[in-house]
Amino acid sequence: MEAHLIALACQRPGQGTGQARWTLRLLADKLVELGQGFLLPDGSKNVRAL
Repeated sequence: MEAHLIALACQRPGQGTGQARWTLRLLADKLVELGQGFLLPDGSKNVRAL
């Protein structure tokens, strides 16, 4: 997961994000989308800390 996170952070975020760079929230959202993080019962995201 760490290598994937670093690779993502070194790229530009996808179209439609409205951001020029990755934010922690965008990275967390992307990792959840890719199945490398998960949603907690309260709807917040949990991504394992490096």
